[in-house]
Amino acid sequence: MKAHINGAWVETKDKIEVVNPFDQSVIDTVPRCGPDEVDRALAGAVEGAKIMKSTTGYDRSQMLRRVAVRMNEMVDELARTISMEEGKILAEARTEVTRAAEVIDLSADEAKRLGGEVLPLDGAPGGAGRLGFTLRVPCGVVLAITPFNFPLNLVCHKVGPALAGGNAVVIKPATDTPLSALKFVEILLECGFPPLAVSCLTGAGSKVGDPLAADPRVRKISFTGSRDVGEHICKVAGLKKVTMELGSNSPLIVMDDADLERVAEATVATGFANAGQVCISTQRVIAVKKVYGDLLDVLAPKVAALTTGDQLKDGTKVGPMVRTADAERVSEWIDEAVAGGARVVTGGERDGACITPMVVADVKADMRISYDEIFGPAVAAISASNIDEAIALANDTRYGLSAGVFTSDLNNAVRFAREIESGNIHINWGPQWRADLMPYGGLKESGMGKEGPKYVIDEMTEMKTGYTTGNVTHIGDRRVGTGKLDLNFVNEGDIYQTNDWSALTSSEPFFAQINLPEVEYDIYDRKSAEKPRVKWEKCFLVKPLMREMLAAGTLTGPAAELMQPLPEELLYDTRSDPHEIHNLAESTKVVHQEALIRLRAALDTWIVETGDQGQWPEPAEIVAPFEQEMHDWFGTPEWYRDE
Repeated sequence: MKAHINGAWVETKDKIEVVNPFDQSVIDTVPRCGPDEVDRALAGAVEGAKIMKSTTGYDRSQMLRRVAVRMNEMVDELARTISMEEGKILAEARTEVTRAAEVIDLSADEAKRLGGEVLPLDGAPGGAGRLGFTLRVPCGVVLAITPFNFPLNLVCHKVGPALAGGNAVVIKPATDTPLSALKFVEILLECGFPPLAVSCLTGAGSKVGDPLAADPRVRKISFTGSRDVGEHICKVAGLKKVTMELGSNSPLIVMDDADLERVAEATVATGFANAGQVCISTQRVIAVKKVYGDLLDVLAPKVAALTTGDQLKDGTKVGPMVRTADAERVSEWIDEAVAGGARVVTGGERDGACITPMVVADVKADMRISYDEIFGPAVAAISASNIDEAIALANDTRYGLSAGVFTSDLNNAVRFAREIESGNIHINWGPQWRADLMPYGGLKESGMGKEGPKYVIDEMTEMKTGYTTGNVTHIGDRRVGTGKLDLNFVNEGDIYQTNDWSALTSSEPFFAQINLPEVEYDIYDRKSAEKPRVKWEKCFLVKPLMREMLAAGTLTGPAAELMQPLPEELLYDTRSDPHEIHNLAESTKVVHQEALIRLRAALDTWIVETGDQGQWPEPAEIVAPFEQEMHDWFGTPEWYRDE
């Protein structure tokens, strides 16, 4: 397969072979990308981010929904790809595909829900009359670095929310399992996503991952993988947003009131799926002494019954590990534990990348099989005297991703939930369970941030905070609200009130009543020394058509009732008023800061209305001279300041 870079499918001279871990047969080849491909991918992603930012949440939701449907149509094809390149048995691979489709569907939901909140600024000193709000905007370019063990679902957990949030995304899949990610990119493009919005680079982490993570064009990194690689990425990344879903050595505590048959079933289900290559796989079973021996007796035959072999064959329950070198490492750790006094109760035979599932008993806390992440088909059994020691042993690790307990005692369950240092806690089930919609992430060195589309989309967008001092009320019969006024929906005869000139930005208002706060402003005529005080309370914006209708007596409704008794000088025509406001700026001096703000905004409005920016000076050029004059005359009053 080809890599997808800067909107196109590309090849490189040097290739990487993708092999079936069971028999080492070559499935396909992918490009061995390097710095040049990284630069081209990021250049395209920057442009893709601009395109994605301009899309609506509805459009992104619709595209993602189509992706989910297409994935469900391709379950068998995608599952076979996963199984062949990763070693996962077909049944587990099919489950991964359906879960991945669900993640995309959930992301489609979140694309439509992305929004901000209203802030209660009147609860702050000086906040009266202010309306605060937040907006969520895309980060820009998101880098998704994904692991081998879930080559489709964990790609979707990053790419789905990234696209839902309006970002462009660059995918760096695991070198061993790139095919699932590339097929997913094909589906994204087929379902309408812009080619520049998604790139997928294949290659070694040092040649591709590091330069991607270090590049300032990347704003957000989402990584799933080992703790050591995660720490390295954080050091390389610099000032970026990062989400780290890292390793674990998940404990399962078994109290003396537990149903041992259920414990054994849960241990088999949560300890050996995907040959133990799951970050929340049950690794340490900590049982109180009263049931320790009995649990081993129940557990051992269930584990021994798990058949190991070719992942593509029906009847295989545990496939190969992704690499033969990983299987060798697991065997070494077991040998170390046995040398230190542990004993293998069942399993442990290795043939290439396959290891028969094993239970290792009498494990001590200082053994690597206990304190580090084995990431293989082995469960370590540890004895504890009581719940105090069991919790202490469970927490005696730098990891804290997931943990479980079996007990019938509510007090023990609540104590476990409160005291276990883990991001995910399971009562009466093993640690390896996850609903894709839930917040998912670890404590301690198991990572930072949460996955789950609803939660990670906040980390893949950024928050902007704004406020306005404007209050808008529609006196007609259609809308009442507060904040800045958009007159795109104004109809003939509608009346609006506002104290915010900058709200008047529509190109099609028929008539609007503008009420300014009842504040007296000092207006100084440059040609005389007189300094009269006037109260500037209101004026009216009138479309030429309405002037003509008023003169002809054909204008009716609240607008006519309000306009008829008004003196001509208060009826500002949108065609002629630019001159009047320009003259006002040239001949007067407005001392109050809020009046200056309104004058600037009004000038902007008229420029928009005329559509001819070259006809009038820039607002700042008009206002700045008498701002300086005001300062020269009076200094800077205490109330004249920007807040």
